[in-house]
Amino acid sequence: MTVAVAADRTTLLRNRLLGGLRPPTRVCLLVAPAGWGKTTLLAQLAELAEVPVLRTTAREWDGSRPLPGRPACLAIDDAHELDASRAHDLADLLDHGPPDLTLLVAGRVAPPANVSRLRAAGELAEVGPEDLRFRSWEIDDLFRDVYGERLAPGEVTDLGRRSGGWAACLHLFHVATAGKAARMRRGILTTLPRGLRTIQDYLTQNVVDDLPRPLRCFLVETSVLPILTVEACDGLRGAPGSRVMLEDLEDRRLLRPSLTTESWRCHEMLRDHLQTLLLRDHPDPAGVRRRAADVLERAGAVGDAFRVLARAEEWGAARSLVARHGGKLADSVASSGDPVPRELASDPWIATAEARRLRAEGRFDAAAGAYRRAEGLFGSAPSAETARAERISLTAWTEPLQQPSADWSGTLRAALGAAPADAPPGSSVHEELVRGLLTLVAGEVTEALPSLRRVADDDRSSAATSVAASVAVAAALSLAGEDEALAAAELAADEAELAGLPGLVEVARSTCTHVRGDPSNPVAAAVEALFRGIQALRRDADALPAFDEATAIAHALELRPLEAWGRAGRALALARAGDPVARSEAAHSESIARVTRVRGPQAYALLACAEADDDPRLAAAAVRLANECGLGLPLREAERRMRIRCFGGLRVEVAGEDLSLEGLRPRSKQLLRFLLLHVPRPVHREVLVDALWPNLPPRRAASSLHVALSSLRHALGDRAEAVIRRDGDAYTVDTGAAHVDLVEFRAATDRGAELAALQAALDLYRGDVFPEEGPAEWIVEERELLRERAVRAAETVAERVVGDDPRAAAAACERGLELDRHADGLWRLLIAAYERAGNPAAARRAASRYEGVLADLGVALGAR
Repeated sequence: MTVAVAADRTTLLRNRLLGGLRPPTRVCLLVAPAGWGKTTLLAQLAELAEVPVLRTTAREWDGSRPLPGRPACLAIDDAHELDASRAHDLADLLDHGPPDLTLLVAGRVAPPANVSRLRAAGELAEVGPEDLRFRSWEIDDLFRDVYGERLAPGEVTDLGRRSGGWAACLHLFHVATAGKAARMRRGILTTLPRGLRTIQDYLTQNVVDDLPRPLRCFLVETSVLPILTVEACDGLRGAPGSRVMLEDLEDRRLLRPSLTTESWRCHEMLRDHLQTLLLRDHPDPAGVRRRAADVLERAGAVGDAFRVLARAEEWGAARSLVARHGGKLADSVASSGDPVPRELASDPWIATAEARRLRAEGRFDAAAGAYRRAEGLFGSAPSAETARAERISLTAWTEPLQQPSADWSGTLRAALGAAPADAPPGSSVHEELVRGLLTLVAGEVTEALPSLRRVADDDRSSAATSVAASVAVAAALSLAGEDEALAAAELAADEAELAGLPGLVEVARSTCTHVRGDPSNPVAAAVEALFRGIQALRRDADALPAFDEATAIAHALELRPLEAWGRAGRALALARAGDPVARSEAAHSESIARVTRVRGPQAYALLACAEADDDPRLAAAAVRLANECGLGLPLREAERRMRIRCFGGLRVEVAGEDLSLEGLRPRSKQLLRFLLLHVPRPVHREVLVDALWPNLPPRRAASSLHVALSSLRHALGDRAEAVIRRDGDAYTVDTGAAHVDLVEFRAATDRGAELAALQAALDLYRGDVFPEEGPAEWIVEERELLRERAVRAAETVAERVVGDDPRAAAAACERGLELDRHADGLWRLLIAAYERAGNPAAARRAASRYEGVLADLGVALGAR
């Protein structure tokens, strides 16, 4: 039965999952060990279902309870507790259930259904421990928003690494530390899970004890191996048969398979607990560890062998291992993210590993000190040059007077001290990364993205290089204002977390969130502050402190392109605050951006100039420059509000720029016109179907409507959900999210006595509404009514102004006669207006034209 220990007081934390698990998938399987939050997520999915839901558990479900109508949703929790007969019934329902029945199934093992067929048919969504794992930013949100506590950024990262994001562990850690001093909380954190008895008891009772004895013994004994392979497990145990055990544990989601090699990993929290059980229950735990180290060294996994020996406190064997493998071992030890053992800190390669670990965490000053210590320990040995070169490469980022190194990092640092347009040529992944980063810093998002994506996906890239490129991709998408930016940032932060690069986790998070981070190095702090400022501008919040911070750091480090970003953002924040110095700051920042050759900050600076001077031409220039770069400017709500023109033909504008609808199918455009014609009234879907798909069967027509709506929302971009609103079974265009000239025209002509409103209505009427629809039955009558409104407006305007401004009256008459040449009152007013204006020739020409119209109608002038 489920032990509900995970947080379930909010749905916020599962939004990352919920977005991808909504229909149209027919079956959703949530398979994970105890304590991963399956029950919580199942409840959230059931609440979001748009059909009647039957929620039950394995103990209650027998297949005979009627469903609440059709279509429907059946949610079954604890499916692993089903007996053989009911498990067969569930498998049959999964394999052959009706298409309008959505199935949500949660359990510790997958039900015995034909999962591969469901997967191939696109009917299956699968969620496992890796999906359910709380990411570091989710842990931050959990403790702040649900538990009402705020962890320090370093504690968030450490808790995420030590707990592996296991929901039960996070909850039990909260219970154990709630209300305790920060010092005590940190003490408990550093000893997880061994230091918290409640976590050990939970893992024993709900995970380990549930396993058959042979599997439990296998899992405990092989827990000393960081990576499990058939060969390593067989070698450690001295017996064959490991493959069956590994695959069984994979089915139970206790092991995660590699995507590229035939290997598996155990969840670190569980693995740590299993090693505690090994010490407690195994007759020869030291022998198991020595055999494991030997197996790993023979396989070339010297870093893993070192960690096994260090945990066993076999210091003599560990020193011998370091002596044999030196630099290779230092790289592997650094990537683990664990501090080096004090007992081996005097070894120069271990000191180098510690420096590399600190560098990966972004603690540049501490890393520089560790490198100096390693240099001293190496003495005159040639290997000392390795530590020295890495120290110089690192300190060039924090000490502007330091000459950059000759490697790719030094090239990047040198370019950022001048202008990012000076990107070097080359074909290596590092050179391509440098090009992508420099292009991105210049704000050239469209150009930067392909390079960065190639590096992220290149098999030659190291883990750190690939993660850096992924973080940069997320940053580029965020600067572009793309919808996928948040998902990319979450993925990049996830990759950085797994790679042991907490500094990059902070940068990745900052690209799409406004929560203040705590990067350990000044370069990451400048980038984090810049993105925090950009997010504040987009939320119309106070962005000045963030841009001030970014500018100060970039100026101190002589990172000129980043300083240009900071100054441009600062100028825009000042303009929005109405500060009198905004105009001069904006002009100065635009000049700096131009000289530094960074067009992204230049677009921001132009926008700041436009807002400081209220100059729409400058605003349009900023938008054009941003579009050339692929940037999404943080426009104010009024600037971002969509404008839709209906008169004279459908036209959509965002920030003064036309939104192309060329790729949109004719029926989707027709759907938009139909909705606009009826705005602000909602239009029921049956009315839409009858008008636009009258000859299709009901099911096909409904499907066509769904496809057309989806295409329309895609074409309208990130404002689509706000513009096209659903109200039950009806749809409408939300005039709060878009200016619609048709709505403004109707409102203006309804206030017939107001001269200014009628003149505005004439300006809006640029031609018949939606002429591209031709004589479509649903539009002809409304088009005529609108034209009559415009003609009446012209006549009223002429009548009101003919005495004071006969020229304006004549212009109004001419405008009305363009719409209806048979409007008798307008002809008479036109003639009178020209006469009053002292233009008898124009009056005679108007009278002559009027006679021609009457002649066409067979009516003499005197008869009227």
